[in-house]
Amino acid sequence: MPRYSKLGAYAYISTPANTTCTNAGEYYLLQGIFTNEILKGFSIDAFILTYNGQKQCFEIKVNASFITDTANTEISMALFVNDVLQSNSIMVVEIDKTTDKQMISLVDVLELEAGDEVSIRVASDKAGAIIQAITGNTSAQKYQ
Repeated sequence: MPRYSKLGAYAYISTPANTTCTNAGEYYLLQGIFTNEILKGFSIDAFILTYNGQKQCFEIKVNASFITDTANTEISMALFVNDVLQSNSIMVVEIDKTTDKQMISLVDVLELEAGDEVSIRVASDKAGAIIQAITGNTSAQKYQ
């Protein structure tokens, strides 16, 4: 069973914003404003979490409720480290109606070293779809 230290980060979406998926299947940085409750060993700028410590493994969790302006849309959410897709983190939901809300949760264990940048990105299977994370949170905890 993993044990956690106080080194880590926690933030939640305080102001949702639209993420426009111009191209189908392409990942875009999740938009909105995160409020940071805990940042120990990390810094954040423009929705990108930067690790500032020694090489270690972290359990990264993301939970978000999504809406879209495009019916019958498949939405994917994933983590990227230094602009590289972490394929083990990809989670997908289908939103049938524009009035539907769907939750995506993902967990991944990533080895990070100083300067590594972690971002949350979303994609749609429909070009031009607008996605919004209406609520959500994320955390990074040292994994031992």
